[in-house]
Amino acid sequence: PLDLSEEHMNLAHAFDIPACQGGNAPMATAYLARGGGPLRVLDAPYTGTVRKLPSGLVPKKYLKEALNFPNRVNATDNDTLKAAVVTYGAVYTTMRWSNDAWNASTSSFFDPGPRSSANHAVLLVGWDDNYSATRFTKVPKGNGAFLVRNSWGPEFGDRGYFWISYHDAYVGRDNAAFVAFAAAKDYDKVYQHDTYGQ
Repeated sequence: PLDLSEEHMNLAHAFDIPACQGGNAPMATAYLARGGGPLRVLDAPYTGTVRKLPSGLVPKKYLKEALNFPNRVNATDNDTLKAAVVTYGAVYTTMRWSNDAWNASTSSFFDPGPRSSANHAVLLVGWDDNYSATRFTKVPKGNGAFLVRNSWGPEFGDRGYFWISYHDAYVGRDNAAFVAFAAAKDYDKVYQHDTYGQ
């Protein structure tokens, strides 16, 4: 699998949102479907600061299929997301980041809510139904957590990964997977009309 560049999407998404000010799965789908990416991290590494991308970057793949999955309705409604991870690999989801919900010593996160809406996107890559509730700063009502790949680099959490409780108030919404890609050499042009993006 490719290690895809979040920096390129951050700076080249072509929506009316400044760089480093957010996005969502439909924006990512539009970016990928129009042939804007993906690029390798080595070609456009994430810096966390706004900068100009080098010219001449060429996508390594073209998106052929993306899927959306329903929002979780409660802490035990995890079967669809688990099946998606097993079937397709990483699954895009949203969460609400807040520093007070973070336990750096165990690389775990739990926000019981209520706050406003989600403010961060991550990738679900695994789970542990027996992950202890005692490993979180605030103790949830039960065990279990998703393993998440974050976008803040390998210095964050456990080499870029962390655990988020099944009982978190925000995880498991706006879920998507980008499931089929074709080699960039297979296409010369992309002909489509997409009202969500260029």
